[in-house]
Amino acid sequence: MVTLSDKLNGVWINFVHVFQKNPLKSLSYTVASSILVYLITPSIFNLVFRKSVSNERSERKDKYTTGLVNTSTECYANSSVQVLASLSNFTIYLNKVISIFELELKIEKVEKDAKEAFDTYLYKVIPVHYALCQLLADLQELIDRPRERSVSNFIRILEASIHKRITGGQQDANELTQIVLEVLQNELESLKKYVNRMELSIEVPRFPFEGKLASYLSCLNCGQTSIPNISTFNILPIQTPQEYSAELEEIIYGNQIDQITDYSCLVCQTNAILKNEKTNGHKGNTTDEHEIVKYLEDVLPVLRINEELDSKTLNYIKYYNKYGMKSGNIKSTIIKKNSIIETPKILMIHLSRSIYNGMVAVRNSCRVRFEEKMSIERQTTDEKNENLKIELVDYQLQSIIKHTGTHNSGHYQCYRRKPNLKRNITTKEIINFSPVISPVISSSSLQNSKKDNRKLKSINKYPFWKISDTKINESTLDNVTDKQKSVYILFYEMIT
Repeated sequence: MVTLSDKLNGVWINFVHVFQKNPLKSLSYTVASSILVYLITPSIFNLVFRKSVSNERSERKDKYTTGLVNTSTECYANSSVQVLASLSNFTIYLNKVISIFELELKIEKVEKDAKEAFDTYLYKVIPVHYALCQLLADLQELIDRPRERSVSNFIRILEASIHKRITGGQQDANELTQIVLEVLQNELESLKKYVNRMELSIEVPRFPFEGKLASYLSCLNCGQTSIPNISTFNILPIQTPQEYSAELEEIIYGNQIDQITDYSCLVCQTNAILKNEKTNGHKGNTTDEHEIVKYLEDVLPVLRINEELDSKTLNYIKYYNKYGMKSGNIKSTIIKKNSIIETPKILMIHLSRSIYNGMVAVRNSCRVRFEEKMSIERQTTDEKNENLKIELVDYQLQSIIKHTGTHNSGHYQCYRRKPNLKRNITTKEIINFSPVISPVISSSSLQNSKKDNRKLKSINKYPFWKISDTKINESTLDNVTDKQKSVYILFYEMIT
C-alpha cells in the first residue's frame, strides 16, 4: 500500500531530478507555485474557517461591535463613521431631529402604519441624517458575535447630496468628516427654515460640533485690543509642532497665540499724535485739523487698535508728518490670539501632521501626549466685549482615529469608547445607559433602576474597542493614550 508519505517523497525525488536537468525552469515553476499559494491561501482560509469565526459567540455584550467591510480603500470612511457611534451628544442630536418629523406627522394626522411612508418622508427632507441614523443604529446595537456592515450606501447618499464623487483616492478621514458635518449642517439649516415656514412650535436642536472662536489683536505697547472677529467651527485644526513630543493642551494653547512685530497700531499712533500736538501747541493747524484732533481726544479712551474710523480721520493719522514726527515710523508689537467663546458639546481636534521639507510633503511624527480628561479655556465677555472672564470646560475622550504609514499612503484605524453597560444585580439583565438611535428602553425606566445596576467589570478593564475595518479587539485606556505618534483626530465630549 502506497502511503501519503511515500507519494510526497516521490514528488520530492522527482523534483530533484528535474532540477538537476533544468534548474532555471524548475526554479520558475517553484516561484510561480509559491506566489499562487500566497494569493489563494487567504481565500481558502476564509472559505473554510470564516463561518466558524463569525459564529463565535460571547456571553459578554461588550466584547464585539459591528465592523465595516473594506473592499478597497474604505478604511478612512470606516473609521470616520465608527467614531460617531460613540458620541452620546451626537446620538441625542440625531434623535431630536428625527423626533421633529414624528411630531409634525402627528400634528398633521398623517397615517403612518407607515414606517415605510415615514422613512420616505425623512429620506426626502434630510437624507444624510436619515442614512447616518440607519448606519449608527447598527453600530450601536449590542451583539454577541462578530458582524459586518458596509458604508457604501451611506457614501452613495452623501455623494448624491453634494453632487460630487467621493473617491477612495481621497483617503483622508478628516476631509470626509468635514464634508459629512457640513452637509448635516446644511440640512439642519433647511430644517430650521421649514419649521419657521410651517410655523411649527418645535425647537430645532443646536449642532453639537459647532463652537465659536473670537480672533483679536492685543498691543503690547498701549495694552489696547482690537474689535474681535467672531467665527464658527466644527473641527478645531491644530498644527502639530516639529518636535519630538508635545502635550495636546499646550499645542492647543500655542496655536491660539501668535506674535506680530512692526504693526501700525491705531491707538499708539493716535497717542503719539496727540502728545506731539499738545507739546507744540497745535501750531499751524487748519480748522479741519483742529476738529480731527478734538475728535481723537474724545474717542481715545474707547479707541480700538483696528477701529473703522471715517476715511478723513484715518488719512490724517496715516499720513501725519508734523514737528519732526511721522506717524508711519511708529510701530508696535502685538499678540494675535484666538479664543474659544462658545465651547461645542463635541470637540473634534484635527492634528495636521503635514510638513514640507523643501521638496515634498512628509509626515510629522511628533509624539502628541493626550489624556482621557482635558480642560479647555472658554473666554466670556459682556455685550461691550469687556469684563473678560476665563472659564474651564471639562471634556472626556470618546474616540480617536489613528493613521499609520507615510504622508501619501497608509491605514486608518480607530479606538471607540464602549457604551455605558450595566448589569442589573437582581435580574442579571445587561442595560445600555448610553443614548442610542431609536432607544428601546425609556429614560424613566433607566432612572428607576439606576441604583440596582453595576458597571460591567470588563468595561472597567477594557473601556475601548480597537477597530480596523471588520477586525474588532478590546483595548485598555493606556493602550489608547499610547498612540501618541499615530493619533490623527481626537473626539472629546463635554462633561456635564
